[in-house]
Amino acid sequence: RRHISEERKSLQTRLDDMTEKFMLVTHEKDLLVRHSTHSAHVEVSLAETKAQLARQLTVVEESKRKQMGSSHKLQVTVEGTGRLLREHIYSHARWEKHMSDEIHE
Repeated sequence: RRHISEERKSLQTRLDDMTEKFMLVTHEKDLLVRHSTHSAHVEVSLAETKAQLARQLTVVEESKRKQMGSSHKLQVTVEGTGRLLREHIYSHARWEKHMSDEIHE
């Protein structure tokens, strides 16, 4: 009987230890699952943020290209207008010289 009683105590102690270990492992598993879920949410949020940043960068680059295109168009227009004015001035100067030459002849 005494041997059985000691063995029962020993088994109860082992059962208590294993129960405690089981509770610790279950708690750790719960923490890992929560961490994993949180990590998944963070990764999704990060992916969405990267996509938004890429879209914004595309908009900014497109805006710069449009601005550069507008600046280039304006520059071409100004240069064309300048050429027309110079041609008109030279043409008028030639006409005045021609008229002056005719008057002095």
